[in-house]
Amino acid sequence: MERPIFHLLPETGWVNDPNGPVFLNGTLHMFYQHNPFGAVWGNMTWGHAASPDLVRWRRLPHALRPDMPYDKDGVFSGCCVVRDGLPHILYTGVYPETVNLAVGGPDGMGFAKYAGNPVLTGRPGLRGWRDPFVWEEGGGYKMLIGSGDEDGGFVECYEGGLLNWTALGRVTDAKSLGLPDTMWECPVLMRGNEGLAALFVSALPGFAARVLTGALRGGCLEVRGVAPADLGDCLYAPNIVRHPDGRWLMFAWQRELGDESARAAQGWQGMIALPRELYFQDDLLCARPAAEVNTLRAGAPEDISRPGTHYELDAALRINGGAAVFEILRRENGECVTLRFDGSGIAIDKGAFSGGGPRVLMANTRPAAAGSRLRVFLDGTSLEIFVNDRETLTTRVYPQDGCDGFRARAECGCAFDGTALYAMGNAYYTHEC
Repeated sequence: MERPIFHLLPETGWVNDPNGPVFLNGTLHMFYQHNPFGAVWGNMTWGHAASPDLVRWRRLPHALRPDMPYDKDGVFSGCCVVRDGLPHILYTGVYPETVNLAVGGPDGMGFAKYAGNPVLTGRPGLRGWRDPFVWEEGGGYKMLIGSGDEDGGFVECYEGGLLNWTALGRVTDAKSLGLPDTMWECPVLMRGNEGLAALFVSALPGFAARVLTGALRGGCLEVRGVAPADLGDCLYAPNIVRHPDGRWLMFAWQRELGDESARAAQGWQGMIALPRELYFQDDLLCARPAAEVNTLRAGAPEDISRPGTHYELDAALRINGGAAVFEILRRENGECVTLRFDGSGIAIDKGAFSGGGPRVLMANTRPAAAGSRLRVFLDGTSLEIFVNDRETLTTRVYPQDGCDGFRARAECGCAFDGTALYAMGNAYYTHEC
């Protein structure tokens, strides 16, 4: 199976949630849930990588391992904040689920667990209680925890000073919003101007990543809108970080789809999605590729019909009541993955390359006032689509040998205003694990 080359993943093993992205001296440190002993879920440790530019990575030794009584069953998800120049990780230890602290050096390495762990323990009788997300506010800190009970999923808020926490109450919950979610995990909060905020939650069952937008009043979110964080079928556990230049950036886990045993046979499962810049437009949360993604371009391929399986398509379109059709993976025998875009929706037919997952994926998109733009990133089994720099669709395809062809056509009056294909380069400086 074709392995990605410009997405973040370790050399081997299972990957899920991105954890605690943080900037230290201009370098982004990214942590993630990793099983170093196999390509299945288990043995949860905190993998670690660093990037000077958001897209090129140096793999580093693991930051945290399950080696204490309070985290012997796994170091689950959490966050990282910088205090006095040092990175402070707050993470979930299991079982039972607890919040624990570890402090690293100014270079983001050498994390030592606090001798007084755990710093907070969940209440009994909950379906889950995990994944702290912490930010500094008013001279102290606020913390979100994802949870669930017999009424459904919810997020609760705490305040304190990293070692001592006081419960403030619920931020919002699934029941009040009419959602069927039994558990919310991985809550993260993006704060905009004039109290506008976006709360990301990852909902169980079903692996649904949601974004709740509204006004943040004290410790509560007055929810005005609920939407999927992505229009596809594999993005989960979004995490965010504020760039030193003020941009909000999002990373997320791209799950595998279909036959898990086939995926495990590869020796690896899962990856981290490309960095997305988040911004509000007319109170709607939008996403576009971080500008740094452009630096991965290795030049347009000489033969536009055979770009391979690691490329970017950048297409400017005038739909005019028609549709643009792209065969983004194609064999000479005609088997292909087809993307059809009519200005108000996307349909993807994966054909023989669904890997046992759903063959057809359809999603509605918000129509553009004028022309449309699609940016499509294919990286082996990863497919990420950005529509008009506002919406995203992330899914997985599983190409076999000989799937390096490409075709594009316009239907019923659609016109191409410019279409470019770029080969994409490798995202790794070294391989240090």
